[in-house]
Amino acid sequence: MSIATITSITFLTACYLLVEQLPTPKPTEIAYAYNPQDSVRDAVKHDLKFDGLDDYADNLVYQHEFITTYMALPDYWELSDGHHYKEIEKLQEWYNHQYGKGDTTLGAFGLGVIYFLEDNYDESLNWLNKITPTSVPYVNYYLGKIYEAKDTKQANEYFWKELGTTSNYFGKTVNLLIDKYTQSKNYSRLYDLLNYGSASLYFSYSLTRQIYLYDLQPVQYFIWSLGTIFDPIKPLGLLAALAIAAIWLIYLIRLDIFNPDRIIYFILMLFSGMLSVLGVLLIIDLKDIFLNWDMDGNFFGDLFYAVFAIGVPEELVKILPFILLALFTKVLKEPIDYIIYASASALGFAFVENLLYFQDVADGIIHGRAYLSVVGHMMASSIAAYGLVISRFKNNAYHPALAFAISFLIASVVHGLYDFLLFQNLVLIFILFFIFIVQVWIIMINNSLNNSSFFDYKMAHKAEGSRLFLTVALTFILGIEYIMVGWDYGPSEAHQALVGSISSAGLLIVFFGSNLSSFNLVKGYWRDVYFSSREKRGYGTLPQSKMIISWFLLNSIKAHNYVGLNIYIKNDPYNQALADLLKEPITGTIIDRIILHDEDDPDPHWFLVKLNSELPLVGLESSYVLIKLRYQNESLKYHDDLHAYFRTIPNLQLLQSEKTFKNLFDSHGWVKIGKFVTSKTLI
Repeated sequence: MSIATITSITFLTACYLLVEQLPTPKPTEIAYAYNPQDSVRDAVKHDLKFDGLDDYADNLVYQHEFITTYMALPDYWELSDGHHYKEIEKLQEWYNHQYGKGDTTLGAFGLGVIYFLEDNYDESLNWLNKITPTSVPYVNYYLGKIYEAKDTKQANEYFWKELGTTSNYFGKTVNLLIDKYTQSKNYSRLYDLLNYGSASLYFSYSLTRQIYLYDLQPVQYFIWSLGTIFDPIKPLGLLAALAIAAIWLIYLIRLDIFNPDRIIYFILMLFSGMLSVLGVLLIIDLKDIFLNWDMDGNFFGDLFYAVFAIGVPEELVKILPFILLALFTKVLKEPIDYIIYASASALGFAFVENLLYFQDVADGIIHGRAYLSVVGHMMASSIAAYGLVISRFKNNAYHPALAFAISFLIASVVHGLYDFLLFQNLVLIFILFFIFIVQVWIIMINNSLNNSSFFDYKMAHKAEGSRLFLTVALTFILGIEYIMVGWDYGPSEAHQALVGSISSAGLLIVFFGSNLSSFNLVKGYWRDVYFSSREKRGYGTLPQSKMIISWFLLNSIKAHNYVGLNIYIKNDPYNQALADLLKEPITGTIIDRIILHDEDDPDPHWFLVKLNSELPLVGLESSYVLIKLRYQNESLKYHDDLHAYFRTIPNLQLLQSEKTFKNLFDSHGWVKIGKFVTSKTLI
């Protein structure tokens, strides 16, 4: 069992013991609070002759509550003295009586409301128009509702008048006007409403931002944008978001193995990425103000929306801090700098997103975003930056602007597809897509490391140094989520949540721990992304029996960083061609990696070995040979007597060519090789 596994299990066990000590939260006790509606409902059920209404003849708020409550009752109800039926005609008679004896306001008000609730709008309008004081509560609201269908302008005027009354329909009327003005995009009237009394309490952050943006008030817009981000922050959510950001930032810093930069630049990009969220809010608000565009359930329409309304804006603001860094500093000295700084900006963006999502720590939201969403953001931004890597370090024929435009579009499509597959709940396709994109990300990182001007095989071991860190750190995320759920919901809920997520989370931890720390460093080599379901000729990565799954496995990277490793070479008993050349096992040191070409197909899996004793060769290099593992899924560090292809070298100068062809080196079949330790006896 590996150290990473033991550490992870130990940590989760400690989390379990801690969660067991947490108290089970008491059920929330809902204290009874006096509700005027309760007394009204009770009065309505018992006041069968409406005698009690006389006591509140001058209280239209009570009258309104009585009427609406009575009209909402079932057709009959049961009291201690038997069944009673709703008699609307008697209620109308009571208000007719009030009108007839001179209390015209009360009578007309009651009848107007009753007829409105019966959907008799003409009769309701007739009675409500008999009320002369415009400040009577509720009257303007009902007049507005009556005029809604035939005269919107007149209806809105009535609603505004209602805001000036003493009714408890203020919030209801404000929300109604907000809906109307938002649908018609009448931001001028929304601005007036926002500044009317306490109406601002009913406005969302997003709508308030849009109003100030439309009214060209940048300071207010900025303040409300910050409020959108920071107002909903919860302490546990902040802690989780900080932990996730710290873990992935450390990982990015550890990728800078050849020419490490100052950490301050990573911090700068992280905070710039956080601020970039404001740019997304701006784009979203502009879209909502000027475009009637949203997802509508149409498959291709929603796909287009996911790419261009979500992917493009988010990738644009995430990559902007990186572009500014590239234009105005000299920090970007090697290809990996492009990947890690673009990823750091994306990490800052994801941090703010996490603050918004972590309102509740249940349902696996913390580890889900740590393992999927955050990684997705970093991958997409890396793709956008990779175009500049290709333009600057691989193919100068591509203008940087063109290369970036292409890679940015690809990044936006990847981002859009990520979201779209989740929106459509296409889980299996999403999993396959995510695994493939992670592999693409790893290949981009590997290529960037391979082509550093500071490349040094002596530093290659650092490329595999994150396995323990990632495994333990990602387990830590799962553990703190476990504790947080226990804190909020109690041990039982926490145990259930952990059991429900441990399998999927565990697989992702293993996947990231083994893949994001596995880089196969070959100086100057650019590895392609393969889309073929069969292996490329000459790679020898998999046995024939595993060809069917090679589409995914072919894009996985197996680390073979053996430069500096002492090995032994001995003949395979079945290879008679080498019987005379390798009568006895020999030892040597791997001193370099060689890319041999078969026409246009590069094979980067060859190693140059300097032998400790010369081979009996005439006219050939007797102290150097080329070897290559037959199966690339095997490792020299952990296995002995591995089969390897064996080639001799006519002249070392051939290895200095810009493109070295495989057919220039004689093949002698395969041998057996392994790591040589001084105390080992070779047989």
